[in-house]
Amino acid sequence: MANTTRTIDPALVRMFLDSQANKFVTVSFIKKDGTERTINGQLKAASRLVGNARGQAQSAAMKERGQVWIALPDKTSRSFFLDKVTRISAGKAVLEPRAE
Repeated sequence: MANTTRTIDPALVRMFLDSQANKFVTVSFIKKDGTERTINGQLKAASRLVGNARGQAQSAAMKERGQVWIALPDKTSRSFFLDKVTRISAGKAVLEPRAE
């Protein structure tokens, strides 16, 4: 059975994330296996990768393919792809797919 969950335009997700700077966000997204996952964490986890040429190259490659890293409260990190987001919120700001 195909996944019929609606996703948000990746450009809108990117603008939302850019406007939230280093705040905590809650993101719901579709995983590779088609299930939905919700994570809560802080943006800018990719900055941990940057520090040398290899880290900068890795960070640029992730951004190019639409991958975003988020730091979780337990000091680990997870990633999601911009084109798989189904809902995102930060404080009172919420971004969801438009209803048809």
